[in-house]
Amino acid sequence: MLALLSCVLVAMLLSGCAGKSVVASVEANRIELAPAPIELTRVCPAPVDLPDRGLSQADVERLWSRDRASLVTCRNRHGALVRFYQDRDGRITGRR
Repeated sequence: MLALLSCVLVAMLLSGCAGKSVVASVEANRIELAPAPIELTRVCPAPVDLPDRGLSQADVERLWSRDRASLVTCRNRHGALVRFYQDRDGRITGRR
C-alpha cells in the first residue's frame, strides 16, 4: 500500500513539474516585437494653407518650396519606417 501511495505521489509531483516547465518554456520563447521609433511614425504635415488673396510669384514659390520640402521629408521618413519593419521581420524569419 505504501509503495502504491509513493508511486501516486511521485506521479503527481512529476506531472506538476512537467506542466510548469512547459509553461516556463512557452513564456521563455515569447516574442516581444519592438515598436517602430516614434520619429518614424509621425503624421506627415498637411499642405500649406493658401491665403485668401491673389498670390505673387514669390508667394507661390515660397509656398510650393515649403510643400515640396515637407513631401521629401515625409517620403524619407516613410521609407525608413518600411526599412525598419523589413529589417525586423527579416531578423525574425531569418530572411535578412
